[in-house]
Amino acid sequence: MAAQRIGIVGAGPAGLAALKAITDTPQYKAGLWIPTAFEARENVGGVWLPSPPPPSEPGNSPPATPLYDSLTTNLPHPVMAFTSLPFPASTPLFPKAGVVQTYLESYASSFGLHKHILLNTRVVSADWDPDQNKWAVETTNVNQRTKWAFDLLLVCNGHHNMPRYATIPGLDTWFASGRASHSMFYRNPSSIPLPSSNANPKLELKDLTILVIGGGPSGSDITTELVPLAGRVIHSFSANSAVARAAASSSASTPPPDVETLPDPVPSKEAAGAIPKPRAYFEDGSEEQNIHYCILATGYEVDFPFFASSPPTSTSKDASGPSPNFSIARSLIPYLPPLTTRLPQTDLINTSYGVFPLARHLFGIPSFGFSFSPSSEPNSSNDDAASSLRLPPPTSLAFLGLLVRVAPLPLVEVQARAALAAFANLPVPHRLPLEETKIINRFQELKEKYDALNDPDSSLVDTPDTSAPTSTPISTEKIREFISKEWHRFSEEARQFDYRDELDDLAFSLLSNSSSGPFEHLSQPNPSTLPRTRVRPWEKYFYAEKLPLRKAWRELEARGLADEWVRRVGSGELPADEEPRKTKEERVEAEWVALMERVLEFGKSL
Repeated sequence: MAAQRIGIVGAGPAGLAALKAITDTPQYKAGLWIPTAFEARENVGGVWLPSPPPPSEPGNSPPATPLYDSLTTNLPHPVMAFTSLPFPASTPLFPKAGVVQTYLESYASSFGLHKHILLNTRVVSADWDPDQNKWAVETTNVNQRTKWAFDLLLVCNGHHNMPRYATIPGLDTWFASGRASHSMFYRNPSSIPLPSSNANPKLELKDLTILVIGGGPSGSDITTELVPLAGRVIHSFSANSAVARAAASSSASTPPPDVETLPDPVPSKEAAGAIPKPRAYFEDGSEEQNIHYCILATGYEVDFPFFASSPPTSTSKDASGPSPNFSIARSLIPYLPPLTTRLPQTDLINTSYGVFPLARHLFGIPSFGFSFSPSSEPNSSNDDAASSLRLPPPTSLAFLGLLVRVAPLPLVEVQARAALAAFANLPVPHRLPLEETKIINRFQELKEKYDALNDPDSSLVDTPDTSAPTSTPISTEKIREFISKEWHRFSEEARQFDYRDELDDLAFSLLSNSSSGPFEHLSQPNPSTLPRTRVRPWEKYFYAEKLPLRKAWRELEARGLADEWVRRVGSGELPADEEPRKTKEERVEAEWVALMERVLEFGKSL
């Protein structure tokens, strides 16, 4: 059979994982799969590749990455690393961003991935060509445009590219006057412009009051960095934010004495000195005066500028040109009333928080923007079936890395393997099991979570969502917003590990039963030799302990002991424990596990 081409949008962690998974397959080794990854920037690494920001002035495009100078990982690297390559020996347990970037470059070099990557090459459009049964992709490099055709398209462009701005009355005025910026523009305290006035032309940072909005990792880190330097730092965040959850899980019964306490939320100890507020402007009814500058650490929007929108927009396709064969609607997840048994027919949706509906948070579902077999849709008309033939097969497109609050690198590894297995072994649309029941059940689960967090008698919203593809009751809009935001977040963080094992089972099952597929002529390995990436028990344990681990590690760094503790750990050459290790890989793993256990034990003494 003719070779098939696989296109990959992005060469960050997800794109590199996809390339590695492809090069491990018998199809690639037989010359039947030809991968090409497109990276818009000058090197691999994605969000971890630093970029100087443009001035945070009105109208400026956001920088290529939100990476700030003081950023370290918020997971211990043995938990966040690719399963196929650990971090080097002696790497600090929570490394700086530059160390992660070097690790990703090493990953690409170690597995010979660079030859499949086109740098400084941006994907500007992607559409399904029903006449060729391929994805038609157009890229640009400098001033040169190139057209490509792919049988499989893997979307790995990350979700830290488009800043999300809070809807706060009067905020536009702050941006226009240069008194506010998104955290994507922040690199260090010097990123904050110093105002001047006739009364005091030489104001310094120590004279300023800074408002930081957002309780995620960026908001917390920026607050912590500014507290010792600024005159006052006000940190505004919601009760469901990461910093509030961290405070709630802390063993401390009272906040630091130098922090103004409020009923909700409670500040973390690391931001001692900041004044916590429950969202701007503010939900507890208080007001703050004389704020000099505002930093919005309010997250990012999921964005696919290379796909057409529904209806076409100037950012995707020229509205005067031909209609696209594949498009993604911009809307929230549609409301599903109780007792719903079938999903309402809809195109694929970009909610700005993720993509809906997808099977396994990964690839398409027949009839939802993708082709279907008439036998799987008995109520479809002949016209519907004919139109379906002009849509892409559901396993010809996969979105890697949409899930958040997870250990991302090992997760995208197994997502890539599952997407490739489905593409190779589920070529007929009706052979992909419909997952409507799972999606409906998840909607109702999140609806129950929303109800538990809100007073059922309270007013939900006062304006409708005009972007919805169909008329929707006003009272459901906040529910849809909440569910859209939570869709790619597991309600319990440990659920990510079950998800990884389920995808591993899916890939194993498909690969073990591929004798009737399009690659049946290939010599298939014995099932016992097929790659498996089962979650190791210690990954679950130390992920759950990430906050006390990070706190203890920072204390070791403050005491100047961290380098000594980590020296030679991960070399595989330290004295063996009572249980002999047969391979160097096993010894390396055991050394990192032993270090994390030691750091946790140290933390208990603080």
